[in-house]
This record gives sequence, structure tokens and C-alpha cells, in this order.
Amino acid sequence: MYKGFYTRAKKDIYIINESNALQYEYAIKNNIQKTTLEFFINNHKKILDGSSLSECIFPINEYDIFLSHSGSDINLINKLAYQFRQAGITPFVDSHVWGYYDDLLTALDNKFNILERGESYVTYSYQGVKNTASHVHMMLSTSLNKMIDKCEFFLFVETKNSTITLQDQKKTLSPWIMSELETSRIIRKYSKYKHDMITEDAQVKAGMEKDVRIAYTIPTDHLIYIDWNDLLAYLSLNKYTKKLLYETVPK
Repeated sequence: MYKGFYTRAKKDIYIINESNALQYEYAIKNNIQKTTLEFFINNHKKILDGSSLSECIFPINEYDIFLSHSGSDINLINKLAYQFRQAGITPFVDSHVWGYYDDLLTALDNKFNILERGESYVTYSYQGVKNTASHVHMMLSTSLNKMIDKCEFFLFVETKNSTITLQDQKKTLSPWIMSELETSRIIRKYSKYKHDMITEDAQVKAGMEKDVRIAYTIPTDHLIYIDWNDLLAYLSLNKYTKKLLYETVPK
């Protein structure tokens, strides 16, 4: 990762047609393939190959900017990702590329951890469910860290869904957002490109249970603030967006 930013989304992106954003999402979405998952699960011997499963379900490919966001803001993020793509910047949105964390958990638990199945209920092994959750969490967390490291830019999109204010401090209830922000803070800062060669025209690549709510103070002091309206204005100009990201410095 070369440079990190954060922005406060003040409004929806009305300049983007929602159907265009959805078509973009569907075009690139590569959800967990059931056939692939079934192959791994049904062809295991005594031990499931976690490394191969992780590489298949959470592949690390080439992207320019990592979009850190709340899952509740996916409609907004779809539009933002579409606009980045129009500007020649390839965005990484985890749910577009990897499917959902719960899909893999559910598949593994249904295969290995069912103790009893009735007409209207299913009983799972508590210890088994904890075990699969720890492994899937590790796979996803490791893959997210690798992707943040590999992307040239990092952008945290702050909204009322991603942060709350407690005792005059910005906090998040999402352990994933907290992990992504901490990773962006401590990860090595480097670039895949020679910046003295970059110009304006450069091409840079539900349940019934009550959940425990835990809030984390979000670390954003290492990120460069970029005004939401300025970001949208530059995105609408397409070719100038990379120039903004490379040349913006902390105020």
C-alpha cells in the first residue's frame, strides 16, 4: 500500500444510475461457487486443505484501491466502485469478489457440525461451530491483509453505519473495519510504480440471539482526509482521479 485516505460520505451519489452500478456489481461478482465448495468439502480425506480452500475462495488478484466500508452501505459503495472503474481505477470490494463470509461458514457447519436435524430445527456442535469460525475468520482476515498490502491505495468510507460516537470519540462496532484500519496503519508503505514517471494520463493499474456489541476506537490519524464532494468531483473528471490520489498530502 502506497497511501491511505478516509472520507465522510455526506450524501448518496446521485450522478450514478443505480441500475448501472448494479450491473457493474453483477458483472464482476464472483461469489463462492457451490460446485467448488462442494468439491473441497466432499473430496476431503481426514484433513481439509485450508490453504487451497483459502486460495480458491479468497484469491488475491490485481486491484488499485481497497474500499473499506460497512456492509450496510453496499448500495453506496457499488456506485462509488462503479465511478472508480469509470475513472480507470480498479476498486476492491470484498463482497463483489469473494462472496460472503457466512456462505463458507454455513457450508462447513452444515457438512461437519450438525448433531441433529429435525423437521423445524437443526442442532449444531458448539465446539465445532467455534472451530470452523476461527478457521474461516483467519482465512478472511489474512486475505484482507494481503489485499490491503497489494493495493496501491486504501480508502475508508465513514458513514453513520460504519462509525458511532461514544464519549466524544469516533468508534466502530465492526471488527472487520477495525482490523482493516489497523492493518492500513501498520502495513509497509511502498508503491508498485515509479512516481516520477506518473503524469495526468498515466495508466495505473438473522437470528434470534442478541449480539454482543463491542465498540473500537477507530485509528484514522494515519489516513489523509479527502472531502467527499471533492472526491466525487474528481471522479466525474475520470482521468484526474489518480493525480488527486497520488498528489494529495496531509493537511
